[in-house]
Parts: sequence; C-alpha cells; structure tokens
Amino acid sequence: MHYVKFLKPFPEEVASGQLFTVVWTIETDLGDAKYPVEVPIMFRITDPNATLIFLSDDCGRSQKIVPCKARNILLQYDPTCSGGVMRSRLAIHTAQPTVQCVFEFASLNGAETHPVWLHGRKPDMRNNAFSPHKGDWIIPAWSVPIRITKKKSSEKEPKSGQQAERILTVSKTKSMRIREDAANSIARHVWDCGLGLCHYLSFAAKNFRYDTVVELGSGTGLAGIYCAHLLHPKQLYLTDLPDAMEIMEQNAQLQNDPCIHVKTLEWGPGTPWLPSVDIVLLTDVLYNQSSHDDLLLTLDWLMGKETRVLLAYKERHSDEREFFRKVEQRQWSCVQVQAPDLICEIYWIQKA
Repeated sequence: MHYVKFLKPFPEEVASGQLFTVVWTIETDLGDAKYPVEVPIMFRITDPNATLIFLSDDCGRSQKIVPCKARNILLQYDPTCSGGVMRSRLAIHTAQPTVQCVFEFASLNGAETHPVWLHGRKPDMRNNAFSPHKGDWIIPAWSVPIRITKKKSSEKEPKSGQQAERILTVSKTKSMRIREDAANSIARHVWDCGLGLCHYLSFAAKNFRYDTVVELGSGTGLAGIYCAHLLHPKQLYLTDLPDAMEIMEQNAQLQNDPCIHVKTLEWGPGTPWLPSVDIVLLTDVLYNQSSHDDLLLTLDWLMGKETRVLLAYKERHSDEREFFRKVEQRQWSCVQVQAPDLICEIYWIQKA
C-alpha cells in the first residue's frame, strides 16, 4: 500500500491567483519506500467554478514552463525524477472563501476503487511486467481547507501548511475526515493497519453492538473515530502518549461527536478507570517488542470477562510475533479473521 504524501503541503491561506509550490511523492506509510513505477496522478479542486493554473518545469528535464488552466490537471509521478519527489507550481482562481484540493491516482485504463478509502485506487499493472507492486493501493491526499483571500501576501510565496487530510466513506451519505502531519512521525500520520481495520469494520460492523470502546495507541485516532461513526457507541476513548494528544484532539473536534473522548494513557500496570469496556481496538501497535509486556498488562486490567480485543497487525519485523506467544501463555483466546481482500492480519483476542 502506498500513499500520496505532501512533503511541502498546500498553504492554509493564499490569495486568489497567487502562485505557490506543493512538493509531493508516493510512498509507504513509514516513508521507507517510494512507489517504483510511473503512474498518472489527477490534481483537482473541489470548487466546480474554480480554475487551477499549473506551471511545470517537467521535473528539471526541460526548463520550459507550460501553463495549464482547468479544474482537473493530469500530472505524472516519476520515481526516476529526483528520487520520486515531485514539485508542482500552482495557483487557484476562485470566488469561494475556502477550497480543498486532492491528488489521487488517475484511473485512465481502469482501476479497482476501494469502498472505504475514498478515491483509493488499485492500478491495473497486468500489462506492466516490470512492476513489483501489482495490486498495490494508492491512497489519495487532500489539502486541509484553504482560505482564499483577495489581497496577496507581501511575501513572494505564502507560508506552507503542515498537514493533509485522508477521507473515508462511512456510508452512502456519510464520510469522515482525518488529518495527519506532513512531517514523518510515529504517532501523527495514518498507518496501513488503521485503514485495514476500518475496512474490516465496514463489512463486519452489522454484527457488533458495543457501548464502550477504547483504542490504545490511537495516533491520529483514525480507527477509533471510524468505529464511532459506524457503531455509534455511547462512549469512545482515544488514548496515546502525550505527543499524540494534539493530533487526536484535532481529529476528535473535526467529528463534532460528544461520544468521542481523548485521554493520555501510558501502557503498564494500572487501575481500571471505566466500569466496563466492551471492545479494545489495536492497530499497528506491535512494532516495538520492548513494549509488548506493558501492552499486555494494560489489556489485562482493561479487559473483563466479556471484553473483546480487535487487533489489526502487519508484520514489520519477525520478532513482533513474540506478542502472540505471550498471549497464548496467558491462555487468552486469539482467533485470526479469515476474510477476502484484507490488507493486514485481523485478530479477535479475549480472556478465556
């Protein structure tokens, strides 16, 4: 799975017609590998009456500047160009006070579209014998809402923003927004298993009824917030270490849902602060083997006899699987979900 990422995001405020630069790429959730082949990317704006101006230097291979005016502009991601780091010089003409822009895989020759990850598409690489990433999803990135002013800044280029958005489909009539930071950090961006758990919940949720939900290691809060939209619990607690509080609180406020609470929680021995917990959500929490014992201690005091743990896991290192051996030592039930099209492993864990 790969993500469009803004290394230099859209500005939060810009004058109509003022030029600015967006630096972007396509890479894995951890940023440790770029998408290896050329793919077309559509740059579009949400305002139907707006006009984009795109100035391209053809990635340094040509110094000719080519202006394009449209609502949708087709770009080309090229991993051989500057290591896959692309620069786009842009301007937006609109009368609207705010707009959003999106960079998404352009489905020119047919591509599978994901039912949950809005505009997430899987390129059809059947005719590309050199692609090692057949079937990889490309997840689009939205700008945060851009404030449009009439007066240009005295600076040559407006200040770049620090964030982007991902959008997920909850139902035919409802979607949810999640913000993440552009800077690489463990807690403040979307990981594969968060999207994977949302996908699983989307088709399995009809069997679930939970009043109290706790997510451990929430990061952006993606999985927990999606669960709140889908399952409508009476209370949902997003928990993580202090460095994740700002992004969790920001995303909780975006939802305007009084059932969503944000709480600092360090794993280890503790005292239950809720009378009962129906389900605990875990996504991408096993990457640090040294924290497994503290995670298990936390689960031990959170879980009652009826509490279930839903874990989404993707192997990053083989020693992470030591966690499952320790679960077995505690004689807890651990059952892997068998379902088609899952992008990560899903487990149900419960005290015996």
